[in-house]
Amino acid sequence: MLLTLWDDDSPHFELYKRGINAFAEFSWGGLKRSKEEFKKAYRHRKFRPRFQSEDYAFIDALDKPVGVWTNLLVEEGIHRNSLNQRENPIEEHIIDLPDFDNKGAWSEKYAERLAKLEAQRKIVEKVQNTLQQIQTEGTKADYNLKVYNQVGNLVDYNF
Repeated sequence: MLLTLWDDDSPHFELYKRGINAFAEFSWGGLKRSKEEFKKAYRHRKFRPRFQSEDYAFIDALDKPVGVWTNLLVEEGIHRNSLNQRENPIEEHIIDLPDFDNKGAWSEKYAERLAKLEAQRKIVEKVQNTLQQIQTEGTKADYNLKVYNQVGNLVDYNF
């Protein structure tokens, strides 16, 4: 078995550890557990038995906000990783900035996007509260939690 990781979204290896563990379990052990059972066991082993319930599934909860954040400034339907393959990426695929002479037009144009961002911001806030609770109660994976907390801070700041 060979696992390769090709991603440029983060320099922090901690963000890949659950995926690596899943690859190992499902490659070597087959499908003895469901994905949800695996995630529960991962939370149990990584953080503490107390944190195995779905209430502490902060990694999954961060997936959507991080995905939205990744493409925050590009036009709908475009992924930022494809910009280097386009002829005029900035002129054609990056959203425009607000025009201060036409106040409100930008907010109106991107009202749907802004509503999505607000919904995702609330998810990030819940994740940050969960992370704070886990850190307050203590865990052996403190550095891992600090990295996830910074991911949440970065996404929240941009939203």
